[in-house]
Amino acid sequence: MSEIKAAHIQSWRKLHSIFFLACTLFLSSCSVPITCVLYNNALTKIKVTQIENSIAKENYEVMSEHSIELSAWDSSDYTITISNKIFRYHEQYPYIQNFEYDYVKTTGFGFWMKRLIFVQIENDGRIYLLNKNQNFPITNFEEQPQGYPLVPQQ
Repeated sequence: MSEIKAAHIQSWRKLHSIFFLACTLFLSSCSVPITCVLYNNALTKIKVTQIENSIAKENYEVMSEHSIELSAWDSSDYTITISNKIFRYHEQYPYIQNFEYDYVKTTGFGFWMKRLIFVQIENDGRIYLLNKNQNFPITNFEEQPQGYPLVPQQ
């Protein structure tokens, strides 16, 4: 009888392991939004405002030569203020999906998974996309993919 009980426990553990693995794979395959690492290469601090449904959701100040992570870059609108000039940017997802392999860096796994893109803003409001293997700041930009550099609407 103890052999039957031991076999039952062992079967239960295998089933539990398979269930855990299936849940982990299912959750890791969920769509993960893109987080943007924005580097301020302007000569002054900038103000970044995330806009959702025409309402300012978040405000950030970023010092020159510093960066910030912006969530929902691919589905939100942003305004960036540089020296009292306000630049507007519309959601960026239509462009990002076309060149994900070279520019989107994936880190972590499961719940901790992140999809990152790295961009650099210049004094004129243009936002350049960096290859996922480049480091800030960039002075000579390689050829930009379609839609980049982002040219703001003023």
